[in-house]
Amino acid sequence: MNKDNQISEKLLRNPAITYTPKDAALLLDVSVSQLNSWSKRGIIRSTQTKSGKQNYPKEELERFVEWHGTSPSTDDVLEKFHQIRFFADFSLRLFGKIDPEDIIRMLCHSIMRSMGCTTVSVSLYDEMTRSTHLIVEHNDDGTETVNEGPVFLEDYPITEKVIDNQEVYFINASDEKADRAERNLLIKFEEKSLLMLPLVFEGRAMGIIELYDSFHERYYSEEDISFLKYLGGLLGDAIGKTQAVESFQTRNKMIRLLLSSAELIASSIPLNEALSIFTKRITEFFDVAWTELYTFDHETREFETVAEYLIPEEGDGNSGIGIRYRVDDWPYVEACQLERKPKTIYLDDPDLTDEMKRGLIEWDVQAVMVIPLIYQEQDIGLLEMAESRFYRRFGEDEQRIAMAIANHAAIAIHNRQLMAETRQRNTELSTVLEVTETVTSTMELNTVLKTLSEKLRDSLGITSTEIYLYDEDKQQFEMIADTFDNIRDGVWSGYYNIGDIPVFDNCIEIKKAITSYLDDDTMDEKSRQDMIKWGEKSTLTIPMIYKGQAVGLACLVEKQSVRKFSENDIRLASAIVAQGAAAVVNAQAFTREQAEREHLTGLNQRLNAIVELSGQMRGLISEEHMLLILGKMMSGAMGFRQWAAIIYNPENKTFRINASQGSAFAARLKRARHEIPGYVIYGLIADATLISNSYFVDHRHHKWSEPERENIPRDILGNTKDNEWHADDLLLIPLVGEDSNLIGYILAYDPMDKQTPTHETISLMEVFVAKIASTIELRKLHDLLAKQAKTDGLTGLFNHRYLHERLEEEVAKANRYDIPLMIIMIDIDNFKKFNDTYGHPQGDKLLKSLAHILIEGTRQKVDMVARYGGEEFLIMLPNTPLNEAEVVAERLRGTTERRRFEGNPGYHDVKVTLSLGIASFPLHGSSVSKLIASCDKALYEAKHAGKNRVCVFKN
Repeated sequence: MNKDNQISEKLLRNPAITYTPKDAALLLDVSVSQLNSWSKRGIIRSTQTKSGKQNYPKEELERFVEWHGTSPSTDDVLEKFHQIRFFADFSLRLFGKIDPEDIIRMLCHSIMRSMGCTTVSVSLYDEMTRSTHLIVEHNDDGTETVNEGPVFLEDYPITEKVIDNQEVYFINASDEKADRAERNLLIKFEEKSLLMLPLVFEGRAMGIIELYDSFHERYYSEEDISFLKYLGGLLGDAIGKTQAVESFQTRNKMIRLLLSSAELIASSIPLNEALSIFTKRITEFFDVAWTELYTFDHETREFETVAEYLIPEEGDGNSGIGIRYRVDDWPYVEACQLERKPKTIYLDDPDLTDEMKRGLIEWDVQAVMVIPLIYQEQDIGLLEMAESRFYRRFGEDEQRIAMAIANHAAIAIHNRQLMAETRQRNTELSTVLEVTETVTSTMELNTVLKTLSEKLRDSLGITSTEIYLYDEDKQQFEMIADTFDNIRDGVWSGYYNIGDIPVFDNCIEIKKAITSYLDDDTMDEKSRQDMIKWGEKSTLTIPMIYKGQAVGLACLVEKQSVRKFSENDIRLASAIVAQGAAAVVNAQAFTREQAEREHLTGLNQRLNAIVELSGQMRGLISEEHMLLILGKMMSGAMGFRQWAAIIYNPENKTFRINASQGSAFAARLKRARHEIPGYVIYGLIADATLISNSYFVDHRHHKWSEPERENIPRDILGNTKDNEWHADDLLLIPLVGEDSNLIGYILAYDPMDKQTPTHETISLMEVFVAKIASTIELRKLHDLLAKQAKTDGLTGLFNHRYLHERLEEEVAKANRYDIPLMIIMIDIDNFKKFNDTYGHPQGDKLLKSLAHILIEGTRQKVDMVARYGGEEFLIMLPNTPLNEAEVVAERLRGTTERRRFEGNPGYHDVKVTLSLGIASFPLHGSSVSKLIASCDKALYEAKHAGKNRVCVFKN
């Protein structure tokens, strides 16, 4: 150990916590001035005492000695210091909550100092666009460049090679072995050497580190490369994890944007204001230059700008609100509508048409994305985002996010528009109802019309209104109510003859509202002079029509300024005037209004009843329950005293009464399983009137035949008036399945109100009947599946699996009640020879014929016949003594022997015999398996004894 090290060790063993500059310099074998220089540059950390003196911590000196030893060279100290200090600071920053750009800036600074190069830069890689984007470039003169790009790989083969191969690349400008194009690129930027290092995260290229030297050609040692790779790995991990976090934050931000946007548009603030805020949020979220929102008019096939937001440097916003564009003018928009997905257009796209390119240049657009707003396959409008500041591409994630936002916006806009329309309608209806209540509250016509004129003025906010009655015989108009502040002077008499006022004549003739504006150049001169005379700027003239006849008119006058009456204005005023027309014949109008209200109330009650009954038809309900609900609907909700449900049988083309009410004759026919020929029903339908999807047989157009009276039972009705339901009237509501197959009809007659059901009533019945049809189909399908699960597909007998289930049940029952149980196992003699001789199709026919014989020879709903397998059958005889089982078996054997079966197709000339074995429970077996085994042995005994015989198992 040399002297200096001995001194260092001696000092370090000193128990003092800190050292004076003189002792620290002695320890490190440097001058005090060198130590002060290192201290200022941060190579050695120092502390300050309370007195202001500068000391060096012992642990700081120990760290320095352990790493460098004493008397290190300045370059060596600097290099190792920067590596150590960088790793320490980088680790702290990497796991701390700081801006990743700070980490990258620190990395560039430290690499430049430790590696001695002139420029260090870090760029991130965009896999979708195959380009890099400069994050930080640090130069040895202290200057920095940040956030530049993009640089496409196809333009820089060196970068492309490093990204694709994920390998370190080094080149000197004078290296003759290097690629000429790459060297020329280096020379072009006046660089002597270049080292490029990829940033990798989980096998994916995240970016690239570039080290340039503008003054010297140089070479990097293996330690340098290892050191840089280690740094690149750390930075690649940091960038990858940062991007993952940013992606997660972006998705959270997207979700918040979706929720807030949907909440915003669905809020109570005005729609235009909500859409304006919405477009601003979209612009900020996607960082585009502007966003525009359009609604679509299906009639004119035009888009109208309803909201837009431009970033401050692009404009002041709202400049395009209200402008309309035709779909034909936007080819890419039409494609967007048809494809139902976002459409992106870029100015540098080589496939872009000249027309579209000119349009983008005219609007100074680099990139645009158009997203359709669709609600239930209906085009609501478009959302358009555009970028004019710089080159960009809309990624797949952005398109998906935009589509999700557009879907929410479409739903919300549709709902808001519907709500606005409904609110407007409700306001109009409320006003109309208020007017109706007022004008029907008195029989005094003048008072009613005076009130009507005031309501018109107040509802539309105009100067005044005038109400005129029209006398067709006298060809004269009489004003009997007005709301002028000052009545007209003596030149006005209150009466006008036809021809005096052209607008009045025209309004009565066409029976439609007419608007007149003083600034209308097409107006006739007489009308213009009349408006000037009376100081009118705008008028709205509406005819008062009752039962197609003009009974008067209302004239709405605006004197302050020219007011353009909107469609809503005209609709509301026309509705109010219509009530004024009814007031002329107040009693009749009042009666009609009451009748309409009662109808609506009754319709609503029926609808509620049908909804309630439909709720009871959930799942697989029984036929009895379904018919009970049907009865409640027909007699309760729909008010028919008599009805019947007939079900169609497609095999024989007949109808069977499945349920009925109110007709004793129909009930008797149902119990007798009476079938109605199909031609009877179709004959009625042929003369019926189609109402909705149902058929109304009107006695005035159809004469009932005798077969129709016999097969369509109903009780005779009492005397009815000409306009009431007749005994020969009938309503047929079809029961149709999902595949449009006919299930049957509901026959309805004798309504309690004696009136022909309206279209609305029949539509309600059809909705419920469709539910009935669906339930019937569901029940049929369930029964079919249940039957298929336990029957043999060829013979229709019970199958082997179901046989065993029933045997287990019957054995348990026989054992519990101590009653006998017999089984007979049957086998067709020489069945293989029959198949070989006549073929398997004829063998199948034989099996079906034998199944029929076995069914006919046993007790229905008591005994059980099953196909045991192949040509073997098994019969179960519950509660049957052994001697009776032998009789049954012998009867089946004899019947089969005497029968002749079809051998060659069409010829019943083949004799077939059976071998039968019998076993009894519990005599021949105490369980199902033992009982079947005993029966099988008895069958074998019959076969062995010569076939065509019956054998009982012998213990």
